[in-house]
Amino acid sequence: MLEPRPINQLSQISWRTRAYVLRMIRAAGSGHLASSLGSSDIFTFFYQSVLNLQPGSTAFGERDYFLLSAGHLCPAWYATLAGRGFFAAQHLLSLRQFGSPLQGHPHRQVELGVENIAGPLGQGVSMAAGLALALQRAGSQQKVFVLSSDGEQQEGQVWEAYLFAAHYRLANLMVIIDANRIQQSGLVRQVMNLGDLAGKLQSFGFAVRESDGHDFADLQAKYNELAGVDNQPKCLLCHTIPGKGISLLEGDAHWHAALPTDEQWDEIFAELADKLTAAGVDTKELV
Repeated sequence: MLEPRPINQLSQISWRTRAYVLRMIRAAGSGHLASSLGSSDIFTFFYQSVLNLQPGSTAFGERDYFLLSAGHLCPAWYATLAGRGFFAAQHLLSLRQFGSPLQGHPHRQVELGVENIAGPLGQGVSMAAGLALALQRAGSQQKVFVLSSDGEQQEGQVWEAYLFAAHYRLANLMVIIDANRIQQSGLVRQVMNLGDLAGKLQSFGFAVRESDGHDFADLQAKYNELAGVDNQPKCLLCHTIPGKGISLLEGDAHWHAALPTDEQWDEIFAELADKLTAAGVDTKELV
């Protein structure tokens, strides 16, 4: 595990991630704004304070694995990977272009830090569980982290994977759930209510903690509690705000996949400039 970064540094990194997410999606003309912005703090926390990684070396045999099951969050993942040094930031603006390695849903490119392919929801959790079992049987100390979404919990395959993980006591597996309460067609509770999600996961044999997904101190504290649990798979249930940081987008399911008008983009980038300044981000660093 990395040494935890000071919270002000994590905040600056996360705001740079959001800035790139907005620029990437505007340039591409499509993408998932709300969830990408809302998950940026989660990506920042894990890549800057938790994961044992060595960018530039695909042969690093002690690396932790981070899989993305909710593939539509990939703009934030790509921006995070660039910020961690896996590839140059100028490539981010090629999002969704023909020939670009950065497609609208990721495909596996280990040299870029992209450990799995993602598209149909639910599959990444199964991939992570299988990988964790293989590592467990090999006697490896490597850990597996997978980021899922609350809407994704409506998939039956997810719950099969949870049964599998609990049966084999995959203590090297941590499921992270971005619980932003929205999905493609509306609010999660209206489309298919999940009820007591934390209680369900506990009943399946997981050690569960709930966290404010935008509070780095709380993320660290709840992660530390889970890291001390033996003989159980783990779940960090992160409550987030879709569109976090941009007033027009915050908390509105409409922006799950919708694109702003030119006038709205101008409004968004004007607010972003103020937020970057307030966070102490040097905009000259942005490519």
